[in-house]
Amino acid sequence: VFVPQMKQTIEIKPKEDFVGKIYEYSETLEFPAEERPSFELCITSCMWHVSFQENSSQCIQYALLTLQSPSFTLRTMQSHNMHIGLRSSSFTLEDRYTCHSLTEVLRCKPVASLMDRSAGSNPALNFMFVICQNGTMAMDLETYSMVVSWPYLADLSFLTKILSVFAFNEPEEEKLCPVVSPAIKKWFYFNFIGKKLKIFVPLAFDEGTEEDKSGGILAQLDMLRFRYAFGGDGQAVMTCNLYDGRLSFKAANSFTQKPFILPFNFELKLEQERPLFEELAGKAIRYKTVTKIQRQWRSREGSSQRPGRRHFTPMMQLNPRKAFIIEHGLNPNEREPSVMVLKMSVDQIVLKASFSEVCFWRSLLRATSSGSNAQKDHDERSETESNVDPLRVPVFRPSLMEVDLKVDRVSLVVCDDRPLTYGNPDVLRLYADLCSLIYKKDCQDEDGGAKTSADLVVKLSAQFLDNSVSRYSTILCPWTLNLEFNQEGDAYGGQNNSLWANSEERLDIQISPHLLLALGDVRTFTKLLTAESQPVR
Repeated sequence: VFVPQMKQTIEIKPKEDFVGKIYEYSETLEFPAEERPSFELCITSCMWHVSFQENSSQCIQYALLTLQSPSFTLRTMQSHNMHIGLRSSSFTLEDRYTCHSLTEVLRCKPVASLMDRSAGSNPALNFMFVICQNGTMAMDLETYSMVVSWPYLADLSFLTKILSVFAFNEPEEEKLCPVVSPAIKKWFYFNFIGKKLKIFVPLAFDEGTEEDKSGGILAQLDMLRFRYAFGGDGQAVMTCNLYDGRLSFKAANSFTQKPFILPFNFELKLEQERPLFEELAGKAIRYKTVTKIQRQWRSREGSSQRPGRRHFTPMMQLNPRKAFIIEHGLNPNEREPSVMVLKMSVDQIVLKASFSEVCFWRSLLRATSSGSNAQKDHDERSETESNVDPLRVPVFRPSLMEVDLKVDRVSLVVCDDRPLTYGNPDVLRLYADLCSLIYKKDCQDEDGGAKTSADLVVKLSAQFLDNSVSRYSTILCPWTLNLEFNQEGDAYGGQNNSLWANSEERLDIQISPHLLLALGDVRTFTKLLTAESQPVR
């Protein structure tokens, strides 16, 4: 199980030695208010080209990053902190590896308009990397008016090729069983702010449609802030704030946009904890024991082997559970549990489905289904072809997951904008107000299974367009519903499921003959989604 390195020194310290603010998560980093750099280096240029390529005889180029008017700054402050900065007026990232019509994956060229004078003063790229004296590191990345073109959908080969340039290939003997000194890590912070951000995802349309094949989905975000920090004893915190975000269908060679998700605000916070200190300490103790036994054996036996000694490969006789017990000296059920707490909140989401956008919806559904099927086939192929190593198979760890979701309102609107209608009315409106979902999953025993519970509280209502009076009539009066779901596994692999629906209010449904017209329009829309390409009348 162990691959001892004679030159490696393992130091085991108690967990109490790692105490201080540098080992704790902080919302803001404090720097000296007034300090001067003891050393400063500035480099300016008119243009930089950064090429990401494979270091081999073929010299395959993956991507090309172009920076206009870059400015690089390196400062060593009097507090012994180091600041590394990079600014650029505009930049582009070109794809040189995959075969797609859209070669510019990233494009950021702010243009100041007559109404907005601030666009010209804001740099397209502002990067700052800080290394503090105490070991804490922070990275800030801010962009302005950036356009992301992503034709890959679920295919991440372009990103993996770029990241492979920075990968360090370790020897196989070091990959087998890395042994390090147990320690509490210092925190690393990454903060991204994107202002006036646009993300375009092209879609492939059916043959014979009136829309061009290069149309797609355009996401417009007034501001996006993403922050990720990790450190401590396997801790990580991620926050994401999205302001004034909207999704639209955009046809090729057209400036008009057809929004299907109206502006909304979104907030997310994810806290994870996966303690590893005690496991690394137990692993280090066994490593030192193995090293001492190996040295004693070598000092007695020397390098010669006795004749007739039977050799075997212990790796083939181990399963993941036994290998973990030998490595760390504890049962997988005795590991410290991993905890994940996810909180999300949305003010309102309005999903608008129109007849004129049926071809877009059809292409979106096809792309989503094909991407999920391709990923499933890839996972099944990798499981059958790969030779599973017992030391690299994930071992059970007790876990606890909590999800708290709050949405002020979710609206689903069906709009009849066919040429035969007048005014593009909304024929059906479905509302879900004050949505609150609390989901928990607790798994503390490998043989006992997990305990899952979900509690959903929502207020439902619905309206339709009554053509006889030219106004909206109520189908479902506001009605509060509470759903409770519980699932518990047993030692024999079975599951006990229970679902409870409860409401303290009376359910009022109003049905009129004019409702059939609205339901007929909805049925026509759903049939067009699954039908072959045909014009909307």
